Amino acid sequence: MSSSSRSSSSSHGICSSSCSSSRNSSSRSSSSSSSSISIIGCSSDRDSSSTNHGVCSSCCSSSSRVIVVIVVVVVVVVVVVVVVVVVVVVVVVEIVVVVVKVVAAALVVIVVLLVLVVVVKLLKYYRGIKLAVDRTRLFSGKAQNVCP
Repeated sequence: MSSSSRSSSSSHGICSSSCSSSRNSSSRSSSSSSSSISIIGCSSDRDSSSTNHGVCSSCCSSSSRVIVVIVVVVVVVVVVVVVVVVVVVVVVVEIVVVVVKVVAAALVVIVVLLVLVVVVKLLKYYRGIKLAVDRTRLFSGKAQNVCP
């Protein structure tokens, strides 16, 4: 592949390979004319000398910008996902706490009502026994000590 086809192409593979090859080459520049642009003659990513007119610099910096943008987008997506998961977990925990409190209050009310029902039944039972004893005394002739 010639240097002119490398400079006219804008695919990322050629940019990355030309920049990596330019890092390895010391100073192989095209000396035929100043208008010919040689990517291989680039000595560093930020070289903008007259031999290459900044082609290597712009090529490498644009590919590094793409990588930086991808990394930033991935980090933002991960942060958003983590925040959404934390918010959902907090909301679910709050809902569970409210449900547990409501169930506990309902159980306390049910237990209190059951205790009251048992106490009322015991009182009625005791009263029924006392009335039966009083009637027995009344009919047996021992009604002197019976209170009305």
